[in-house]
Order: sequence, then structure tokens, then C-alpha cells
Amino acid sequence: MPVEKSEERDEFHVLTDSGTYTEHHYTNEKELEQLVVAHAEEVFGKNTLYVDVKQKIASKFQARITDGLLLDFRKKPIPHLWVVEYELGSHDLERHIIPQLRGFVKAFDNEETITALRNAIYQEISRNEKKLRKFKELAQEREEVYLTVDKALQGDATILLVYDRLPWNIEERFDESDFTYDTYFMVFRTFEREGKLVHLVNPLHSFEESARTVELDVDSSTSIDVGGSVEEKMDYIRDSAVKELCKKCLAEFSTADILPRYGHWVVVKRNSREFLWIGFRQWFFAIEYLQRNGRWSRRTRIYDQDDWEKARGDFWTP
Repeated sequence: MPVEKSEERDEFHVLTDSGTYTEHHYTNEKELEQLVVAHAEEVFGKNTLYVDVKQKIASKFQARITDGLLLDFRKKPIPHLWVVEYELGSHDLERHIIPQLRGFVKAFDNEETITALRNAIYQEISRNEKKLRKFKELAQEREEVYLTVDKALQGDATILLVYDRLPWNIEERFDESDFTYDTYFMVFRTFEREGKLVHLVNPLHSFEESARTVELDVDSSTSIDVGGSVEEKMDYIRDSAVKELCKKCLAEFSTADILPRYGHWVVVKRNSREFLWIGFRQWFFAIEYLQRNGRWSRRTRIYDQDDWEKARGDFWTP
């Protein structure tokens, strides 16, 4: 049985000029969710709209309820959909969390699920004046809510897991479980002093933009560097043949900028335009790339030269 090392409770304190903040441990997922939603704009970004939809969606064998959905308007007029789930690090990854995510993925292939979500999101936005106003601002009033949400649901969603603490070796355990659906991990931790709370978070924009810090939501400017060079991140690959292949692939973009990002990811861009993301794993590397049709690909695992050449033929490069 796997051991959740997050239970070891490595305690941190936040030291400020006004005093010391000690870590606050959430009673349950609901408390974590409420604090994240209260800071939705700081956590998810100004160009996103968080929709607090508790919608039951059913796959063939089991019904599950979403925690929340996020419409991400950063890259194109039609927003990208994130399925946001809140979890505590003490929860069993293999028995509870991954099976739940598989259920969501299967449910999204069901047209009834798409219809239920579309109606729920539409009603949530339309009935909330503040959300409706922000939606129109982000969509630049060019699209009607119902049609825009429908188009977003027709694309490939991404799962965002928000944790209080990441379980030990989570990326490798996802790999071993053969769960390959696009999934990102966010940490949201809370510290308190005399009833005042501050929060430690790696915000959504840090996954895909130039920020390489975990930002602290306090009055003073504080950050913790979690970055590393491209070479240091690539050292995470344990298979020597895969590492050499990765170096060879990156050498194809010698005139482009290759920049480190949060976790084990790097981004490749030219003329300020991103066209390739690479995530290093122990026995392979994963890529997401801009296709010739202008859309981003789903995450693809690269184990050998054939895998790379198959994906490379569909690349669009600026």
C-alpha cells in the first residue's frame, strides 16, 4: 500500500515584520475550496472566470459532482475549460482521487454531460450580474454566453487539482497509473496569526507564463524561487536514451528561446510566441505543441524517435 508522505506535516512558518504566521490545517476540502474561491482572481488570473458549479455528471458506472469550473480567456476568444477539483494531501491518490478523475474524463465523452454542464454554467453566469459583466468584458461582448460556453465544452478540458499539500511523488504515481489526461497541480496553503490569514500559492499563470515563483498573498512582496535551469530540470529524466533524445529534439530549436517553467516543464518560444511545452518525466518526456490548425495539441508522451517524428510533423513554428 502506498504511503502518503504528505502526512509527515513538514511545518513552515511565515516570518514578517509584524510577527510569525503558523500553518493552518484545513478541516476538510470545503474549507480549502472556500478560501481559494475568495481569492479566485489572484489564484486563477484576471483573464479567467471561475464558475462555482456543483453539477452531477455521470459516466457509465458512476455519477460524480464537479467542485468548480474555470473559463480561461487568456489565449483566444473561445475560453479554455478547466475542471477544478479540491483535494487534501491526506486523501488516497490511487484509491480515491485518480478513479474520480477517470470518471470525469469518461463523463466528458457523454453528450448528456456536455448538455448538463452547458446549462448549469449558462444559468450561473446569467443569473449573477457580476459574473455576467466580467464574462462580457473577457469575451469583448462579441459572443453570447450560451454559444461561447458550448464552444468551450466542445474543446479538450484540462483538470486542475488544487491541494493543501502535494502527495509524495505525485507526478510519477500518475504516470504509473497510466492516467494521461491533461492534469495540472496547484498548492494552496494557509498561515494564520491572531485571526489574520495569508496564503501560499502557485497561481495558474505561473504554469504558462514567465513567473517562476510561488507567490505569497500578503501585503509585503514575498516570493520563493522554485525554478531551475533547463539542464537541471532535464536531469530529472532517468532513462539515458530518453534524455539524449530530448536534448536532440531541443537542439532542433537552437534559434528559439527555451525557458524553464514551474515543476519539470520548459517552454519553447520564438518572437515571443509559444509553440511547444516539454515536461520531463523519469522514463519519457511529454509535449504539448501548437498544431498547424492553430490549436494546441493534447499532451503526448515521447519514448523514442518514432514518437517524436510522428508529433513533429504536425508542429507549427513561428
